[in-house]
Amino acid sequence: KQFVQLIQKQKYQVAIECGGTLDFAPMNSTNGERSAAIELAKIDKFYAAGGKVDFLNIDGPIRRLMHPTSKRRGSFDSVEKAADELVDYLRIVRRAHPELRFFLLTNFPNWGYRGDVSYHARGPARQDYGDYDTVVKVVLTKLEAANIPLTGVTVDNPYEYLVGSHMSVKLEDPASVDWIARVRRYEDFARSAGLKFNLIANSEAGGRESDESFYNNTLRMVDTYIKAGGRPDRWFIQSWYEHPVQVVPESAKFSMTALIKAAVRRIEASQANRRTRRESVTSDNGRIVLAPRQDSRLSFGLSKRGGSLDPWRTHVSKYGKNAFWVEDHYWSLYVYPF
Repeated sequence: KQFVQLIQKQKYQVAIECGGTLDFAPMNSTNGERSAAIELAKIDKFYAAGGKVDFLNIDGPIRRLMHPTSKRRGSFDSVEKAADELVDYLRIVRRAHPELRFFLLTNFPNWGYRGDVSYHARGPARQDYGDYDTVVKVVLTKLEAANIPLTGVTVDNPYEYLVGSHMSVKLEDPASVDWIARVRRYEDFARSAGLKFNLIANSEAGGRESDESFYNNTLRMVDTYIKAGGRPDRWFIQSWYEHPVQVVPESAKFSMTALIKAAVRRIEASQANRRTRRESVTSDNGRIVLAPRQDSRLSFGLSKRGGSLDPWRTHVSKYGKNAFWVEDHYWSLYVYPF
């Protein structure tokens, strides 16, 4: 209840990352219904404390049904059937909480895209889980038919997989593939479909090595993606790795909040530079500008192992209006300024 009171006092928005269609729910036509019941029971604890959830970030729902962690309980054999269960899940969740908005999150390197290989190029089609272009289009078609709106998409694609420096299981030289262009194509597709585009920025190598390495590599990712013309509506800076260990204060070299501050400055600088040379054209909502949106957001992630949340609660007020991002399954906290 204290957490809810803090959120209400600061007028934060809340988002919960969830699995959507769960691979530990029945792997049959009741999966969507059962998954919704499982996750609503968790979400409703927050409501019972007086809170309200604004977004669900649904992490890999199609992958969970078609490529579950364990196939001993079965799996789905088509994107269409898996998408039908996602529709069932969202319909039930919306009925319980019509105020909720939804993001579709994917681990992008583990999928092929528009005929290209996945990062590790495994499987008969060298696409690991399959072609994500097919997946997202099937999901959008199913949601439109069910009159269920999707607010946006989120991409999980750590820095090393963006630039091809991480080893690949099957590709001799992963850097020979333009992974950045592939993410950009997906961003452009999302925007053309009227969806918000969110990008998670972090570093697997840095997160395993040191606070300094995570700091430097994450900023390199921000710079690299902006240079490639990327303009996410939201930047999510988060770590599920061992580093960074130090979260606050922002004056501490390589702390998480120091990274947030540095990233904000770079993103704002890129927006200012683009505004000086942007081109505007007429559109349904007035204009389209070839620049990052002025309401682009940046998020902060803190896993439980990163330390106490209390210092951050004190520190966060310095950023003005913010939103919390709360994850249930391994308890992480995100915050991004508007």
